[in-house]
Amino acid sequence: MKFSKTHIATGTLLVSLIAFSIYASLKIKKDYCRQKQLEQNLQTLNDSLQILNNRIDSLNERIYDMALFELQHNPEAIDYLIEHYGKSSDWPQHIIDKLMDTNLTQGDNPLLPHAGMFGEMKINSVRVLNHKWLIVNFSDGKVWGEALMAYEPLGQDSITFETIRSLLYPYSH
Repeated sequence: MKFSKTHIATGTLLVSLIAFSIYASLKIKKDYCRQKQLEQNLQTLNDSLQILNNRIDSLNERIYDMALFELQHNPEAIDYLIEHYGKSSDWPQHIIDKLMDTNLTQGDNPLLPHAGMFGEMKINSVRVLNHKWLIVNFSDGKVWGEALMAYEPLGQDSITFETIRSLLYPYSH
C-alpha cells in the first residue's frame, strides 16, 4: 500500500498533535502541582505570621504590665518628685546613678545587708518603681539576691536609701 503525501502529512500532523497534547497535559499537571505547593507554602507562612503576631501581642501586654511599675511611666510620681525636690532632666536615671554610686565604696555595698562570700557584694541592676521605692538585684559574682529599698531625695544632689527587705538565694555550685 502506497501512502500519498497527504496521508503522510496528516499522519505527521496527528502524531505532532498527540505529542503536543501529552506535553501540554504534563505541563498543566506540573503547573497545578506547583500552584498547590505554593498555596501550601503560603498557608504555612500565614500560620507562622499569625503565631508571631500573637507572640508580639503577648509581649506587648507583658511590657505594658511591667511598665506599670516603673517611675518613668508614672506621671503622678514624677510630678511629686518635681514638686518636692525640683526639676531633673531624668529623675529615674538620676536616682539610679545615685544608687549605683554606692557601689564605688571599698568592699561590700553598704546598703546591702549580706556580705559577699566570693567577692564584694554589689548592686547589678535597679528598677525604680515609684517616687518612694525601688528594687535591686545584687551579687558577689556567684551568690545573688534581691532587695526592696526606699529612697528619699534631699534635693537635686543627694538621695538617701534604706533597705527595707532583702533576700539571698541559696548558693549552688
